[in-house]
Amino acid sequence: DVPPYAVAVGNPARVVRDRRTGRAPEPATRARALAEVLGATAARDVPVLLDRAWDATAEAFVDAAGVAPTVRAHCDAIELGDLVGLVPGRLTAQEHRERLRRAHRDGREPDDYHVLCVGHALDLLGDRLPREAYARWSSLTPTEVVARLDSLDWVEHAWHAGAVVDTLGTALTWALASDDPEGEAARETLLGWLLTHRDPGTGLWGSPRDPRESVNGTYRLVRGTVASWGIQLGGGDAVVDTVLRHVRAGALDAATACDALDVVHLLWWARPSARGYREAEVADVAELVLGLAVAAWTGDAGGLGAPFAPRGTEMTVISGADPTRPSLQGSEMWLALAWYAADLAGCTDALGYTPRGIHRPD
Repeated sequence: DVPPYAVAVGNPARVVRDRRTGRAPEPATRARALAEVLGATAARDVPVLLDRAWDATAEAFVDAAGVAPTVRAHCDAIELGDLVGLVPGRLTAQEHRERLRRAHRDGREPDDYHVLCVGHALDLLGDRLPREAYARWSSLTPTEVVARLDSLDWVEHAWHAGAVVDTLGTALTWALASDDPEGEAARETLLGWLLTHRDPGTGLWGSPRDPRESVNGTYRLVRGTVASWGIQLGGGDAVVDTVLRHVRAGALDAATACDALDVVHLLWWARPSARGYREAEVADVAELVLGLAVAAWTGDAGGLGAPFAPRGTEMTVISGADPTRPSLQGSEMWLALAWYAADLAGCTDALGYTPRGIHRPD
């Protein structure tokens, strides 16, 4: 079924023009309305959320009430503040920079989080991650890169494997941004390995045996490498087919922020080479995810902001917070993934923000 006076093409059909006006249809009304609600809610709530996340005794940020301060929470605060145009907490931008530049040496959290989160937070503050924080990755020789990638379990644990590639790729990004030539050979080797190990049937990396592992692992891999470097690999149709099949199998039925982000980011990344393939179905998923984001923020979990896992999960978060309660991590991730959903639906202007840190689209 299509609306009266519509010109529709393709299989499945999509409306491309109204015969009465000669114009293309406006972006989906419900998707735009959801984006407007979320954008307005974020503008209103994020400053309050950041204020409450500041632990005056520790003089640091906590992910959620009742947990200890973490470096990740500090970085999420910087990311959320950037979305609404403010520097959070009781610190100046310079004090944030100094604290984060020291953070990679504290030894309390995995150093890959420092390469990712601290690196992007510093970038938002106009600074660079110190070379010593990423050098053990960017200084790998081509032989060492191949050995590391080959040693990963891409069959049973593609998510973890993708996370390792994400860290390596991000470290190489910081090396390139700092005009450090040391990482170029590693980057060329990494790209070559990725090109030759991608599954052409699914468009992803990892075994199709566990779609969640391969979808989430591929998102991490793509985010830290080719998406950050503006490199198109083609194969968009296969990616769209795989991700839509994953959604139909229930991937979003009780989605964490990770699950929702991985779905919309991969559909967004595939779009240039998919050339409108299954566009109506992709738009439906985008609208669904926007609805999930609004529900996560305005649900009955209590507090302010969005939980990482509104409906529960077996996963843990690095701060030790209850993933079903609102947190900085959950709030940042749902707002970031909503941008990708809104872009797929053609209504990012309704949100009023664009992620510029770890989840930046450029």
